[in-house]
Amino acid sequence: MEKAVGVYRCPGNPPFVCIVERGKASYLTQAAYREAGHKPDFDALPWETEHRAAKEKKGVQNGGG
Repeated sequence: MEKAVGVYRCPGNPPFVCIVERGKASYLTQAAYREAGHKPDFDALPWETEHRAAKEKKGVQNGGG
């Protein structure tokens, strides 16, 4: 079975992570993400704003935007 993959982290109380599992996005708390052993490590994930900026930049470079 395909394991969920972390996409980005979001500030909050508690902080949470956007994950993708079987093509569907959902959210987990930082604690649940760590306990489940998902990858990449929570601290290695970009913040949501960084993720969106990189995605937007990539779209512009590829003629999108």
